[in-house]
Amino acid sequence: MRKAIYTIFAIFLLSFSFKSIASAEISDIRVSGESRFETAVEISKAAFTESETVILSTAYNFPDALAGGSLAYKEDAPILLSAKDSLGKATKEEILRLQAKKAIILGSEGVVSEKVVKELNYIGVSVERIGGKDRFTTATMVAQKLDNPNTAIIAYGRNFPDALAVAPYAAKNGFPILLVEKDEIPKSTKEYLKNIENTIVVGGTSIISPKVMSELPDPERIYGVDRFQTNAKIIEKLQMDSFSSYISTGYNFADALTGSVLAAKNNAAMLLVKSNELPAPIHYVLNEKKFSEAIPLGGRAVVTDSVVQEITDLILNNSMETALPISADNTYTSHLISSKDADYYKLNVEKPGKMSFSMARNKTSDWYLHVYNSEGERLGYTEIDTGDGVHTFNLGLSKGMYYLKFEDSTGYNDYSNISERYTFDIDFDSVNTFEQEVNDSLSQATVIKTDTLVEGQLNLKSNSDIDYYKFNLSSPGKVELEFNQNKTSDWFVTVYDTKGNEIGYKEIESGSGAYHLDFGLNTGDHYIKVTDDTGYDDYDDSNDTYTFKLNYEKSDRFEKEINGTMETASTVKMDGNDYTGTIQGHTSKSDNDYYEFVLPEAGNVNVDFSRSGNADWNVYFYNSDGIEVGFYELESGTDSRYLMMGMPAGTLYMRVTDDTGYDDTEDYYEPYTFSATYEKSAFFEKEINNKHYQSTPLVFNQEYKGAIQSYTHSSADVDYYKLDVPANGTITIKMNREEYDDFKYTLYNEDLSRVTYGSVESGFSQYSREIVLEKGTYYLALADETGYDDYYDSFETYTFQVDFAQY
Repeated sequence: MRKAIYTIFAIFLLSFSFKSIASAEISDIRVSGESRFETAVEISKAAFTESETVILSTAYNFPDALAGGSLAYKEDAPILLSAKDSLGKATKEEILRLQAKKAIILGSEGVVSEKVVKELNYIGVSVERIGGKDRFTTATMVAQKLDNPNTAIIAYGRNFPDALAVAPYAAKNGFPILLVEKDEIPKSTKEYLKNIENTIVVGGTSIISPKVMSELPDPERIYGVDRFQTNAKIIEKLQMDSFSSYISTGYNFADALTGSVLAAKNNAAMLLVKSNELPAPIHYVLNEKKFSEAIPLGGRAVVTDSVVQEITDLILNNSMETALPISADNTYTSHLISSKDADYYKLNVEKPGKMSFSMARNKTSDWYLHVYNSEGERLGYTEIDTGDGVHTFNLGLSKGMYYLKFEDSTGYNDYSNISERYTFDIDFDSVNTFEQEVNDSLSQATVIKTDTLVEGQLNLKSNSDIDYYKFNLSSPGKVELEFNQNKTSDWFVTVYDTKGNEIGYKEIESGSGAYHLDFGLNTGDHYIKVTDDTGYDDYDDSNDTYTFKLNYEKSDRFEKEINGTMETASTVKMDGNDYTGTIQGHTSKSDNDYYEFVLPEAGNVNVDFSRSGNADWNVYFYNSDGIEVGFYELESGTDSRYLMMGMPAGTLYMRVTDDTGYDDTEDYYEPYTFSATYEKSAFFEKEINNKHYQSTPLVFNQEYKGAIQSYTHSSADVDYYKLDVPANGTITIKMNREEYDDFKYTLYNEDLSRVTYGSVESGFSQYSREIVLEKGTYYLALADETGYDDYYDSFETYTFQVDFAQY
């Protein structure tokens, strides 16, 4: 019943299916010679550049040679053909080309005589003969040369088609091909089978009986109604993972025999055909199984172009819809059949990771490789130029289906690579440390972890590639972006907060070290963008791999970007412990780092700012109304600067920026360090007190501290104190002299008329002066005294008090 159904289906295919296919061009790749000897030589040339060993079989009879494919594959040797008493010119020249040192002859002297042995010896080739009293014994002797397999192929010993159809599979897996009679297992075969656990029987009951089947270890039968259907069944059962195929006549053993090693080396199936007709079973299996290519073995007399055309039409993979499935960790070979041809392959990625493509360069041919996602969006491409060595291309992919497209690269001084075969390897590493395309926007960003090395590359696309990465911080801290330099490539790196606001930017120039970019960041998601930096005397760095690592240190002692305004200022604990910040570079503006100091009551804030040996900063202070109350240019050095601010209760803001001036450089990503302390007291000046109406009220007989700040504007700081003299009497101004600082004071009455003034020069003693005053309100203004051989005493502190005695 099954046979009848199959026959009807075959007639249906022949009547209708063939007519619906639009013919494509076919390539001129054909492995053939003028004779079976020369075809065997051409097959050898296609598979081997050299070989220490050759397998030699008679050209005119099949029995001894049937089992030779597995041995040839094991020895990495071609199968060549010989006449009984002569090697023949073509075979001899091929042995010399291969520089072979040894020949293994299959069969007795009755099929390959001692004359051939002497001929081999004469050209420096030693000989080993494997031949028994009959074909069954010879097959067993060949099997004994293999590496103790647990599976054997069982074939009919009186004909060749089934054995040849399965030969590439047997060779690839190291399985011997053992021969049997229809109703009997020969003694030598039976003896060998004692060490075999499984058998695969090729052929139906008309050539291998159920009786023989019952005597085999754990047998499985693969068969069809004829040699072609058996061939198709072998492919369906055993070779659906084969990538390419070879076409051979099903009516002669020589081409398929010598081609079995070539097919095995390329993980290919053997398609047996009629000389001028594609058998229906082979047509059927080609509807189910696509091969990358189908290369005919032998001349057009044994496999016509019309048959090759039919097979080519069935296996076309020139679109995403007809793409040929491939998998990782495999090698694939094919060729373009015409100047307009493109080969498509599809790769199913089950886990995110890195796809690594490698392809041996060819000295005469070039190709383009394009990679697309399932939506047809090109993720990247690369040109495989002519030359030596191996071309590599990496691409990070997320889970999904992807398509690889090969096409001819024919450009200036180039030519078409049609019929030039290409071979490529696909490896896939399921890691989450390589970028995953498409990641061209914040919403598509590749998720990465801190303290892990990340790899990526900017791929060639229709537009410039952009790589985005996303990382999350569960606690505030410092993130050091350690971006490794490349000796030939340059990149731009930009960091963003969770809303896409730019935090920092840096050009990574070529070199051999690494850039270390520090960011103090808050909790939440943050993003990194990598783009190509192609500028003057530079070139496109596409397809060059870059690596970076995010070193994370959990701490609340770093600035928290974005802190570029008072509203986003990082809060500072005034406990004397260090804080660290960094002025980042930006694409369009300068970075500003704001900090806030919250004073629950009036008092003094002292900021200890550590200087750097090679960086300069500007430090600004503002009150809660945003009015500047101090400025300091922190030049490079090795010591610290103490910046004191007497303030009322409320919030004091500090802003740090880069100071880039004459003979200076931008100090981007140079970290700065400061600490802050707070001393609660009513007896400090309270900025802003630059005018009489802003005066700090003064209590007599009480020591006060203050500091003369500098400003970005031209006017210098003046500290006003208000004195309410209760009665006529004498005030005494007492002020500690400072070692390097000079101050001046002016006393005004309530009408702001100057009453007196004086200077307090640097020194070590205490300054004291008595002034007689009438009852009333007065204002004491303290300022910096900058004179000859002196310098600006910015943020230099002073200590003084005013005593009162009534008279």
